[in-house]
Amino acid sequence: DAKQAAELMFKIGELKTALDYAKQGFHKELAASIHMALAHSSFLNKDMDSTIQNLKEAQGMYIELNDNPGQALTKFYLGKYLQDKTHLFSASKHFGLCGGSIQCVGQLECFSSVFELTSSFGKENCFEFIKYISELGCKVIEVLYDKKPENAQLRKEYLKFYGLELDVKNKTVTWNPHEFPLYQTLVVNSEEDQKSVTISEYE
Repeated sequence: DAKQAAELMFKIGELKTALDYAKQGFHKELAASIHMALAHSSFLNKDMDSTIQNLKEAQGMYIELNDNPGQALTKFYLGKYLQDKTHLFSASKHFGLCGGSIQCVGQLECFSSVFELTSSFGKENCFEFIKYISELGCKVIEVLYDKKPENAQLRKEYLKFYGLELDVKNKTVTWNPHEFPLYQTLVVNSEEDQKSVTISEYE
């Protein structure tokens, strides 16, 4: 099965092989995700042409799929990798159309990236940043740290945004760094960081 082969290759980091299998089986959503990971790999190798090309490929697929979260993510990465506030603001607006958990963490990450690119802060900027922190940041922190059963699904969705898979029943978190590039932007990119890992949620 082409999809299973693509998913396996994706998980172990054989991205180009995974993409071939995904396209062979016409699994457009999976192919778009692989293009996103390839974009990050190209960015780490300082190949901006390939980075942009892969993001554009993913964006086109997400548009065909009418996938708003996917389209928002490609805009976010274009802004993050190109250090372009215009893309980041556009991504934030697009995340706003998505609703649900991805709206919250997506807009928070857009804010974080804009903050990094802002050299001076006017009064208006400060009020906007305070609003993002109070409305989005505090909400994410509360859900991630509050282990109430009613927060389990939302916590799972927040972690998934970063490529982290929460098993509520067994109280474990697994991450496969190759499968979602945003996780890789949060850690030092060493060989060890590229391995799939499962830990207790309470570690």
